[in-house]
Amino acid sequence: METRTCPCCERDCPQDWMQKHHLKTRRVDKALTEWLCKDCHRQIHALFSIKELRKREDLNTLEGLMAQEPFVQAVRFIRTRTPGTRIRTFTSNRVTRQRSRLDYIQK
Repeated sequence: METRTCPCCERDCPQDWMQKHHLKTRRVDKALTEWLCKDCHRQIHALFSIKELRKREDLNTLEGLMAQEPFVQAVRFIRTRTPGTRIRTFTSNRVTRQRSRLDYIQK
């Protein structure tokens, strides 16, 4: 089975465990993507809202994401797990509030 290395957690993961993360939103630049393992990708979206990822320039690179302490802590934990084992992620309260406001506005 072919594997890829996740640039965040540096684990060798099965090809089907990798997901494409758009460093800039698809509207801005569809081609600027990075292959991440599902765990790291899920963690990014649990910690940062789409609005935040769109507006904050420091989150448009892997280096910028790795400079965020909550994400670094999550990656440290992810590194200790076997690839292919799903890790439970929790959405931060801040992101949950932002998403609920967006739902209210869109209704």
